[in-house]
Amino acid sequence: MRRIIAVVLLAGLAAVGRAGDALQPGEYILGRGVGTLTVRPPSQGTQAFSISVVGANAHTCELGGKIQRGRSTPDDQDQQPACEVRFEKSGPSALEVKTNDADACHSYCGARAWFEGTYALPPAGCTSVDIQRSRDAFKKAYDRRDYAQAQRLLSPVLLQCKAVISPWDEDWIRNDLALTQHRLGQDAACLELLSVLAKDAQASERDPQAWKDNLALAPVESDIYAGIIAATRTNLKLCRGRSK
Repeated sequence: MRRIIAVVLLAGLAAVGRAGDALQPGEYILGRGVGTLTVRPPSQGTQAFSISVVGANAHTCELGGKIQRGRSTPDDQDQQPACEVRFEKSGPSALEVKTNDADACHSYCGARAWFEGTYALPPAGCTSVDIQRSRDAFKKAYDRRDYAQAQRLLSPVLLQCKAVISPWDEDWIRNDLALTQHRLGQDAACLELLSVLAKDAQASERDPQAWKDNLALAPVESDIYAGIIAATRTNLKLCRGRSK
C-alpha cells in the first residue's frame, strides 16, 4: 500500500512539474507590431505555437510546431542540423525566443526578416483581434456619421496600444481620429494629433522626395508612408480651414 501511495505521489509531483513548465497561453507581440507569437493551452504534455513576423520590405517569417519543456523543433524540416527554437520566460508576461541559429531556422524567413526576440503579452484590449475589432467598429460609426461614438471607439487604441502597434498603424489611426475630430469641430485637437507628421507632410508638399531622402525607407515601407503623408496633408488643410 505504501508503495502504491508513493507511486501516486510521484506521479502527482511529475504532473505538477509539467504544469509549472507550461507557458502562459495567448498572443504575444514582438516590438511595435513586428510580429506575433501565439501559444496554445497545454495538451498531452505539449503546447502548440505559431510565429508570424513581418520584416523590412515586407519580408516575412512563418513557423509553428509543438513546445515541450521550453523547446521546439518546428514542423516540416528537411535540413540538418535541425532548427531548435527555445522559449524562455522573461518576467511575468513576456517570452524570449531564441534559436540555435541553424540554417534551417533561417529557411522560415525572407532575407530581411527574423523571429528571435522578446515577445510580450499586450495590454488588455490590445491583441491584434481586439485592435481590428475596434477599427472596424470605428469605421461603422464614422460611416453612419456618429462621430462622437467613432472617437470613443478608436481613441483607446492610440492611448493604450501604442507600444504594440506598428508605426504605420499608429499613423493611420492618428489620421482617422484627426479627421473625426475635424467633423466634431475640434480642429485644434486635430492639428495637435497630426503634429508629429506635419513636418514630413509639409516637406512633401514642397518636394515629394524630401522625406524619402531623409528616411531612406525600403520600397514597400516608402509606398505605405507616401499614402500616410498624402492623407496627413489633406487632413491638415481641413483642420486649418483650407479645402485646397
